[in-house]
Amino acid sequence: MRRERIEVLNLEGQEVRARRELRRQRAEQAEETERLAEQERERKLERELYREHGRVERLRQEQLQQEAAAEQTRQALRQLVQLALHAALPASLSYDEQNAMANQLETELLRAGAQTVDTAAPIIRSVVRRFVESQRLQNWERRRAKAAEGKRSSALESAVWTLKVHTPGCTEVDEAKAAIAIREAFEKLPPGATDNEIRCCAKAAIVPVLENIERRVRRNQLIEAGVKEVGPYLEPLYRSKLHTESLLDSGFRGALEEAVRSRLQAELTTDSPAAVRRLVRQIVDSEVNSLD
Repeated sequence: MRRERIEVLNLEGQEVRARRELRRQRAEQAEETERLAEQERERKLERELYREHGRVERLRQEQLQQEAAAEQTRQALRQLVQLALHAALPASLSYDEQNAMANQLETELLRAGAQTVDTAAPIIRSVVRRFVESQRLQNWERRRAKAAEGKRSSALESAVWTLKVHTPGCTEVDEAKAAIAIREAFEKLPPGATDNEIRCCAKAAIVPVLENIERRVRRNQLIEAGVKEVGPYLEPLYRSKLHTESLLDSGFRGALEEAVRSRLQAELTTDSPAAVRRLVRQIVDSEVNSLD
């Protein structure tokens, strides 16, 4: 009975060891399978990378070939352009204009796909004709604009000089304002304005400046006339024997005239001589009464 029990245990132990060995073998087989699969994936990735690298390299080579072919086409076109320019280029064009026309020719020939002299010739003649006409119009426009600017500048200087010489009381500030007004008026003139229109425009533009000068001169004249009223108005005060010593003092009289001038400059709002005279007397009375 005991021997049978031992044999059973031995059999069970052998079975456990067999199962353990089977699991180990299966695990090793799974690991080997995974390792082989990983190697296959790596080889596949390398093949894909190699193919991608080859594709990129082919594309690069194709691009280089296309660029080389395009450069050859451009060189051929440049030669065609140079030959055409020697035959059709007007002598009046400047160096910069020649370069501009050459660039335009190259663009037109590329667009048309011209690669021979026969196919390029009519295009070249057309471009040269259009370019020369365009340059002629631009040069004419520049000359016209320059001439118009000269006329306007001359009209401006003449109008400002006339204002300065023939307008009493005109200052440098007035001259500057007149010049600004004329320039602003000129901006509203059409490009083809005549000499007479330019002169009339300049003359009309300075009218507000001229009127402002005249108002300022009239005002200053009224102020100075008011200052001259100080002496005659002091005479009755002197005869009345009031403040005699003060009224005879030249310093007091000069200060009084200056006070009148300052007050008139600050307070004068009329061009009536009678109103100015009344304001002067009020100022004098105020100053004299302050002596009490």
